[in-house]
Amino acid sequence: MTDFGTPGSFPTPPMPPSSGARTGPPWEQPGSFFQRWLDTAKLILSDPMNGFADVRRTGGLGAPLTYYFAGSSILLIGVLLLNLVGFGLPGLASGDATGGFMAAGGIVVIMLFVVAAIVVGFFFFTGIVHLALSLLGGANHGFEATARTFAYANGSVAPLAFIPFCGALAGLYGVFCAIMGLAKMQDTTPVKAAIAVFSPMILCCVLWVIVVMVIGVGGAMTSGLSQ
Repeated sequence: MTDFGTPGSFPTPPMPPSSGARTGPPWEQPGSFFQRWLDTAKLILSDPMNGFADVRRTGGLGAPLTYYFAGSSILLIGVLLLNLVGFGLPGLASGDATGGFMAAGGIVVIMLFVVAAIVVGFFFFTGIVHLALSLLGGANHGFEATARTFAYANGSVAPLAFIPFCGALAGLYGVFCAIMGLAKMQDTTPVKAAIAVFSPMILCCVLWVIVVMVIGVGGAMTSGLSQ
């Protein structure tokens, strides 16, 4: 017997925190850019619940945001190409060079604005969703898990949104993927995840009703004072 204890009685060092055996989607594995993106999109879109079972809840937002921007870029390029062939930009569709040049300049400005809106909108939307999920008692992991969910769900469905007659369906399926993914990533129920995902829309509707009521009351007061 020594001060260091008997052989074999040394305390076992603590195990490092487990990531739940999640190794990350194909996007976070070695390979070609296009193939990793395609494999991840197929995994998320074909079976969102099981697709998100291997997505890590932590590890930084660099990889998922790059994936999200890659998918969004395909959407933006698709919209641009549709505009160039005459959908919404008569100047470019016609032989009017001046009109085409001005329209092209307008596209650049619009695209820059859209990119900025995508970045700001992403964090604003995911922040509201995570807050709502926390209030419902369903946020069992950090904000990063929520952000990763929407980066992979929206990044996967975005390229389908510019296809004519498929935009609305793609948007609805993207919401479904986000709900199923959020339930898996946050270890919560699909019902709580759905309420949280729809909370930004509910908030916008409430704010719109308040604005309409304020305008209506203000108009009534103004009308009463003028009589």
